[in-house]
Amino acid sequence: MKKATLTFLLITIFILTILLSSTAFATINIDSYTITSEPINQKEVHTKLELILENTDQNPINSLKLHVPKDAQILSIKDSFGDLNYQLTNAQDIMDLLLNFDIPFQAKETRTLTITMQTQSIVQKANYFEYLKAVSPSQDVENFEHILKLSKDAYLYELSNDNALIFPQEASIEELDDMIIIRWKQNLKAGEQYIFLARFGQDLGFNYWKTAFFTLLTLILIVALIFTTKKIRAYSFQKKAMAASGLLGSAENQILKLIIQEKQIKQYELVRKLGFNKSRVSKIIKKLELRELISIKKEGKVKIIGVGKGLHEKL
Repeated sequence: MKKATLTFLLITIFILTILLSSTAFATINIDSYTITSEPINQKEVHTKLELILENTDQNPINSLKLHVPKDAQILSIKDSFGDLNYQLTNAQDIMDLLLNFDIPFQAKETRTLTITMQTQSIVQKANYFEYLKAVSPSQDVENFEHILKLSKDAYLYELSNDNALIFPQEASIEELDDMIIIRWKQNLKAGEQYIFLARFGQDLGFNYWKTAFFTLLTLILIVALIFTTKKIRAYSFQKKAMAASGLLGSAENQILKLIIQEKQIKQYELVRKLGFNKSRVSKIIKKLELRELISIKKEGKVKIIGVGKGLHEKL
């Protein structure tokens, strides 16, 4: 990759930088250093740092200071004996991480330190994602390995011949059934900055929440459409029925309109809803029945009135 391109990336892309404090590591030798990163969504990365340390001093060490990215969310810190207590303090561009050993780090002792954290080190471009990590050690590290794990639905993305899929290009790529593993192995020199870059595309897969939302929205629209269609059909039927009835009287029209709306209604309900007296409603009902505009059936002493055969035929 061209130097100018790298400079541009360093300026424009969020960089996950892990700097080993020279003060903290003055008497500690790093026998090996492994970084394992795995994107968990379109922005965030789950990162695990594993360091094998040796106390080269003649005295025990009770604490250790590291630098971590400013946006780092520490998930856990452990050494060979278990969880460690720690404090985070803000610096200018990074955070100071002070570790306290419950069991002092003895002289000539070798101990494993594991830090897991979550950071925002993925940048989404138009058609792909960029993962970028910068490491600057305070001492030479002979056994350094950086592992990037991508999900099985990811694929490496190449922009052009001048823009590599990964950088440095000397990485090994292993495609397994459930993931793609990229490994960078090299020796690190004190004070130098090392850049690790991977461009990849990814099928984001089935989004259950979005699918559930759009399914619910579709069902609501369907129900609304059915309800609206029924209302339109009922109004259309009512309009046609009134036109076909050929009635001129206002009271007759009101009674017939209510019967058409309700489809079936009891006679006493007609009286109650329209406010007419019983005898007037009875006379109109008989007139409408003779013209077969309504039908009447009895349930005991109660008359139930519906749309008649004659009206259906006219429609």
